[in-house]
Amino acid sequence: IKWALNQSVVELVEFMDHNSKIPLFIVGSGGSLSACYLAANLYQKYGTIAKAITPLELYYYKESLRDAKVLFISAGGKNTDILFAFNLAIEQEPKSIAVFCMKLDSPLAKMTKKYSNGIILEYDIPSKKDGFLATNSLAAYFTLLCKAFNELSHYNQIMSVEDKFQL
Repeated sequence: IKWALNQSVVELVEFMDHNSKIPLFIVGSGGSLSACYLAANLYQKYGTIAKAITPLELYYYKESLRDAKVLFISAGGKNTDILFAFNLAIEQEPKSIAVFCMKLDSPLAKMTKKYSNGIILEYDIPSKKDGFLATNSLAAYFTLLCKAFNELSHYNQIMSVEDKFQL
């Protein structure tokens, strides 16, 4: 948690804020799905619809992706289900797509680099390997997401004050 609090979340804040009035699908499986649910709740508090889904569910929502943003959360970014879902999402040409990993240069990040609208949010978690319950990466995800939405909320408060002064 201390490590995560000291990480920059600027790119995560920018992804969440850009096209902030369109729906967001957050894709993950296993332990990462818990982080997807938190991200969906925080994004909805921000004022827009979000849905946490598994890679299999993404297949059933694929027609909705063109008018949405998609965020993939995967600690290692190497599971076949998440890689399959990413390819499926890219085919639908969403408004923006991002991957959020706890490993540098993951297979998922390498795939993302091939697309102009792909955003890579990578962190090098110091604990390196998670155990069965993914405790380390989940603590990092939860901390980074809360930090990002706290900064996003603060940013929007400043912007609304500036808007009032311009009137």
